[in-house]
Amino acid sequence: MKITFKPHIYKDNVENIKNIKSIKINNLELKTRIKFILSLLCDFSSELSIRFCDIPEMIQANSSFRKKNYATDVLSFPNMSFQNEGPLCYLGDILICLPVCLQQAKKAKVSLAAELEKMIIHGIVHLKGFDHERNSSAWQVMNSLEAVLQKELIKVLKKPTWCY
Repeated sequence: MKITFKPHIYKDNVENIKNIKSIKINNLELKTRIKFILSLLCDFSSELSIRFCDIPEMIQANSSFRKKNYATDVLSFPNMSFQNEGPLCYLGDILICLPVCLQQAKKAKVSLAAELEKMIIHGIVHLKGFDHERNSSAWQVMNSLEAVLQKELIKVLKKPTWCY
């Protein structure tokens, strides 16, 4: 399994959240948790990339790819090529807007790691082909799957502490 993170330390003048100046990620713990998520989906040979971004980058990506001119929390970009070299299958890329997730974590009264993990699960489920925007039944199935993944992750590996 190969998981790429960029950047490893996020530094920015985070809009509307002045008390957070830098966020560090324990890559080993996060990789362990992502491998566990993929294993629950019977996926033992995939790789993916996760990038944490700021609001301007997310607005640009959301505008370019979804024609929506605002910062969203997470976008997934599935690998549309079925040609994979080597033993691993490249699932695709996940782009997570850190300032949006910080605001959502604060509003939901959860840790940043818990909110980011929720976004990573959402992104992985999208990369596996699920799409909640098709109809209400698809939304219900995807939402249920994400809840089960999150519950099992916490049950087996406990609450996330990979982000601080």
